[in-house]
Amino acid sequence: MKRLERLAAGLQQKANVREEFTERIEARFAGWNGAFGLDPEACFFEGAETMPAFAGDLTAPTAADAWWLAELCRLVYTPDHRERNQEAYRNLPLREEILAARTPFEEVLSIHKTGNHASIYRLREGGGPTIVCFRGSTRTRQWILNALFRSHPWRRFRLDGDPGSAFVHSGIYVILKRVWPLLAETLERSPRPWFFTGHSLGGALAMLAGALVHPDAVYTFGAPKAASREFFKIRLGGQIRRFVNGSDLVTRLPLSPEGAASPGRELVHGIPAIRLLEGGDFGSFGDPAEENVLPFDLKKLATELEQAPPWLLDHRMGGYCRKLREAGERGILLPE
Repeated sequence: MKRLERLAAGLQQKANVREEFTERIEARFAGWNGAFGLDPEACFFEGAETMPAFAGDLTAPTAADAWWLAELCRLVYTPDHRERNQEAYRNLPLREEILAARTPFEEVLSIHKTGNHASIYRLREGGGPTIVCFRGSTRTRQWILNALFRSHPWRRFRLDGDPGSAFVHSGIYVILKRVWPLLAETLERSPRPWFFTGHSLGGALAMLAGALVHPDAVYTFGAPKAASREFFKIRLGGQIRRFVNGSDLVTRLPLSPEGAASPGRELVHGIPAIRLLEGGDFGSFGDPAEENVLPFDLKKLATELEQAPPWLLDHRMGGYCRKLREAGERGILLPE
């Protein structure tokens, strides 16, 4: 009996320690104003009145088009008709109202599967491209706490001619298998050009989905590494644009373990980054290897976390939208 009592006491002590640790972490996150959650309603499509209309031009892609796609990626985090009456979404901006009042788009399909979500948008007046937008993770903290993931063979969707040694992020692969069947039929009935887009996890889904039907363009914002080098030998789409805002941490994840036994399974980006700079300028990483290291010194992490760090704030969709708006207002083209 005493042994059981000691065991129970030990378990309770561990539970208390975990609870205390969780409370401390939550308190720290609570002090990071603006690091998590949706942007205020007024931010959505801010500047649309003076922004060039979405053209979907594949011959000369513009920063303005990238901004429209980025704003749709921000919008897909808002509650749709199915979510708007749920308690967790009750005080959030309503997607239908924002679409109708501030954009030329309408939502023709909205799907949910085991906590994952994607939408298809078209221009209300008809014509033009079809846009598939994948929602990203609503729990940014998970990207920080889970820096390493297993890779999985690209099997289920493999087409004739695809390399047999391609690997993808196992978790994203599972999500794609769940959501794609709900999108495919409507997409096949929709006119081209097809644009796939998404932020964070959604960007990784857009990239992997490109291997299934070869969209005309793929635009990702703040996407993590999703596939091995062999995967990028597959035809993914006509044009691929991968945007990185400043020092966004998520784009550097998952980290590659040192001395990995199977280097062919290492997850990489495979596509050069278009780095968003202040003032609406575009840049790049001088050394692509920079995206393989953390944007902070681990020895100084405690100091970094005293307030919301820039490498976390840079992941917010609002930051991507703001910088692309500045570029779009200048009427510039996207870099090759």
